Parts: sequence; structure tokens; C-alpha cells
Amino acid sequence: LRLAATDAGVTGSVEDNGKGFDVKKALEQADSWGLRGMRERITIAGGQMEIVSASGQGTRITFQIPLATMEGK
Repeated sequence: LRLAATDAGVTGSVEDNGKGFDVKKALEQADSWGLRGMRERITIAGGQMEIVSASGQGTRITFQIPLATMEGK
């Protein structure tokens, strides 16, 4: 887990070496809101989120939220 704040905004990442998963499939699941909820909230804040994962390869989620957007919320 990494989190950093600068004058430009906030960046963060979460990474593991677990079993991984199919990102597209996970985001399309109708009964799963965790990843979609994270992405939605970051987007509303004007930021971006990236999910990189593959079976047997673990997962890395990174995000950036610009400070100018956070001040207006």
C-alpha cells in the first residue's frame, strides 16, 4: 500500500502477489460493486484509476486524484 500527497494531488497504489483475476470480467459482474464503486468515486473526484491483474500474477490498483478537483468538492 502506498499513498502520497503533493501540491498537485494524491496518488496511491495497492499491490499484492495473490492469485489475480480477469479485470474486465470483474468490472462487468452485476452483483459486484467493490471495484466499480472505487472507480466511480475516483472518477467523480476528477481522478483516474488503473487495475492490472492476471491469473496467477497478482493485482495492482493505482489511482491519481488532482488537488484542484479535491478543493472543489
